[in-house]
Amino acid sequence: MSNLASSVPQAMAPIAFGLATVGVSDRIDVGAAMMTTMVGAQVVAAVPIARFARRVEMSHGRLLRLLVLFRGLMLAGLMLAVLADAGIPLLLGMAALSGLTYGTVAGLLRAVVNGMVEARSLPRMLAILATLNELMFVAGPVLAATLGEVSIGTALGIMALAAALPAVLLPPISTSAHVEHAVSGRGLLPSAKPGFMLWLVAAGVGTAAIVGIEIGSVALAVSYDLPPARALVIVIPLCLASITGGLIISVRGRQPRIRSVVAMLTLTTAGLVLIALAPSLTVAIAGTVLVGLCVAPLATFYSLILDQLLPPSRRVEGFALLRTSQALGIVAVGALLTLTSPSIALGSAAGTILLVILWVAATYLPPQRPGSTDVITT
Repeated sequence: MSNLASSVPQAMAPIAFGLATVGVSDRIDVGAAMMTTMVGAQVVAAVPIARFARRVEMSHGRLLRLLVLFRGLMLAGLMLAVLADAGIPLLLGMAALSGLTYGTVAGLLRAVVNGMVEARSLPRMLAILATLNELMFVAGPVLAATLGEVSIGTALGIMALAAALPAVLLPPISTSAHVEHAVSGRGLLPSAKPGFMLWLVAAGVGTAAIVGIEIGSVALAVSYDLPPARALVIVIPLCLASITGGLIISVRGRQPRIRSVVAMLTLTTAGLVLIALAPSLTVAIAGTVLVGLCVAPLATFYSLILDQLLPPSRRVEGFALLRTSQALGIVAVGALLTLTSPSIALGSAAGTILLVILWVAATYLPPQRPGSTDVITT
């Protein structure tokens, strides 16, 4: 429940920020700027805060509660700023502060799961969390739009309460941030096993592909002579397919093999190409279904493989870096969509995933050599 509550502000933010700033400044682009500022703050602060978390003499639970309370307070401050018709600089500043701790909170929550779930049950639990996350990102915009129509203060207040909720929901956690600290002072990347950077890049590119479809859905709908509101015919199949993929991996309850991961990356590439080059809406929807089916299984795999590649004392930092990679993917695809078109942005994502497939094949598919990683099977 803490993971789910932590996702609520991020899921509601795009719609809520847009509605809030239209009321304050009559400019829609201010809401987009607030979202960009929030994500940018996450990118900048995630790893430094996680490194600080690794060094302080404080339990994971206490530190996590402090960070989520800080995030909730900043969102509450943002709500008050909107209700007071504050200026745009203050709104941007509060948005940045509210995103400051998100990456570290996500890393801590993911690390805490390891201590609460048996190793054999971890794949199923992560698959369930990935599925619930997809459900939240379907429900979040609807909730923000519904509440925002009535009262934008209520929508922002719900975001603040949800952000702080993990401080109440978390059970006592005895694991300390400084436990298993017998690691050299090397940086995170040298401390991780081979393959860590590969899966970080794969996660970032995968997130870019999903967000590219979601953000570009309006332009895609218009390109098929549909009104902008009909963008839902592209987004809804994507979300339903992602939930279906999450249910499948949850039932299986096992870590996907490397060949299955390559197959899912290939399907994702094919889906993106279909959307980018689709001669009809039906073909584009088929592409979104292919991409959506792979979302939750791949997210589960990335979480599991990074868990295996990271030293125990660097897991919080590593999972925060995973969130940073995904945030960078969002920023990159947003820039491409702004400067070019959905077809070019999605085609670029497909090309990048193809390079990732080649990287995976070169790293894992040849016969195992002495000293090569043994964390996954083919």
